[in-house]
Order: sequence, then C-alpha cells, then structure tokens
Amino acid sequence: MGVRETEVAGKTLVISETEDVYDPATGRALTGSWLWDSSILLSEWLTRLDFDFRGKTVLELGAGGTGLPGLTAAMLGASRVILTDVEPLLGGLKGNVEANGLGDRVEVCEVVWGSDEIPSQLSEVGGVDWWC
Repeated sequence: MGVRETEVAGKTLVISETEDVYDPATGRALTGSWLWDSSILLSEWLTRLDFDFRGKTVLELGAGGTGLPGLTAAMLGASRVILTDVEPLLGGLKGNVEANGLGDRVEVCEVVWGSDEIPSQLSEVGGVDWWC
C-alpha cells in the first residue's frame, strides 16, 4: 500500500493506505485498509454538491483506515467531523487526520456494528447535519 493524493477544493489531501489489517476476533482481513474507488467518487460528489458544509457536523460511518469522504467534508468547511470504524483501523484514520492538519475539527471514534454500546463522542454530538 502507499500514499495517494487527491485534490479537494483547490487543496491536496494526502491519504495513506495501510497494509492489510486483520480482525483480531476472526483473523479475517478488514476491507477498510485501503482507499476504495467509491470513497474517491463520494468525495468528488461532495465537492460538487450544493451544500454549505461550513459550521456543520458530519459523521462518517465505516470510514475505514482512510476517511477520505469525512476529510473532504472538513476541507469544505465542516466545523466538526467524526470518523468511525473498528479499532484496528483507527491508527490509519488518525494518521490521515494528522497528515492533513485537520486535527482541530476531525475526531476518530470506534464504533462496532451490532454493539449496544454508544461511544460517548457520539452520544454527546447533539445532532449531525450530514452523514456519509
């Protein structure tokens, strides 16, 4: 895997893909380790959307290790973005947030699908303006 760059709102986002990450419970490779074409398409669509992200809260569910759509929303002016996925992928997400200097408005939060536990970061949000 490697580093990919994509243009968003006249700025370059640097996205690092990680080597395959495995689910500790099952031993299966998690598909969120790399940047999917669908994430690139969604990010491009967000830049063309007639929606003002400035001052908005955005939640990306299942951001994988890259978080490109959520990072795109931050680049477009969202004041708070929460990127979610399972623990083995959070390191990649945090690295991409830091590499793009978006730590002041982008948070990373573990969400396990099927769990009854709601992370405090999500229960304290108070509302989401956009989700992807």
